[in-house]
Amino acid sequence: MEVRSFNDDYHEVGQLVINYLHHEYDSVEEMKDNWKGKNLILKVAEDNGKVIGFGALDLVRKKGEPNSDLYGIVVDPAYRRQGVGTLLMKSLVDDAKGLGIRYIYSTLDRNNEEGINFLIHCGFEYKRSVFMMEMNEPVINEIECPEGIEIKEMSVLENVEEFLEVYEEIFGHINDKEQLTEKISKENNYNFFLMYRVSKSTGTKKIIGFCIVENIDEDGINRRIDILGVIDKYARRGLGKVLYITVLNHYWSVPETKRITISLKSSSENVKKFYLSCGMEETYIQETYRYEIL
Repeated sequence: MEVRSFNDDYHEVGQLVINYLHHEYDSVEEMKDNWKGKNLILKVAEDNGKVIGFGALDLVRKKGEPNSDLYGIVVDPAYRRQGVGTLLMKSLVDDAKGLGIRYIYSTLDRNNEEGINFLIHCGFEYKRSVFMMEMNEPVINEIECPEGIEIKEMSVLENVEEFLEVYEEIFGHINDKEQLTEKISKENNYNFFLMYRVSKSTGTKKIIGFCIVENIDEDGINRRIDILGVIDKYARRGLGKVLYITVLNHYWSVPETKRITISLKSSSENVKKFYLSCGMEETYIQETYRYEIL
């Protein structure tokens, strides 16, 4: 048995990938088309000329140290528990090291015990968990803004600088200000819901909270809550719930809305309770593991 580089083994590899790894592909051609947009390291395990295993890394180039995501490792059921997966992983790590990759990340369902045990066996360490929540049936809740509070929906932010100031006040330091600015400063697939405190005396408005929603069309999901935040002293008055229910009501009044989702850190139990109280339901938990290449 040997591990080698991929050499147009689309049919053999495709059968393994479609049957045991990425069931979302309907055909080998669909898999090939998906790979065209990726920067992949591809490895094949072969025994007497038969492809028995496959592994791949999806290279992710970010500012600072370059990282990669584990696209997956799959072994023919007849050859499992013989160290094939471990050899594939070692070969992927060796190639990644040669390219200067520092970390390999893998995210999988918490219930995938076999996959998690394999990652730990290969030297991966647990990093974080997120729980996924969703609403897939229209629910309209009665809600009214308190006096002096106004919520406005827009596709392009009118005052980016004010928004960034409020963002920092709510969440602290912005890790990638350039990336966030690019997201919010031009028309794209995001909608913005801004909550204002309106002065009784002057009528001037100050942003005290916001919700950013991504409009997507993938696997039946077409509304994803990206960020929600309210300045602390107003959040304690229940205005965070007013803002979020307003957003939900807005989208459920639009016939095209099929499903609304959000992903949260599983350690944030209070945040989880907040979204449950707004009608979201927990669906599953994902865990992320990381391998550091030394």
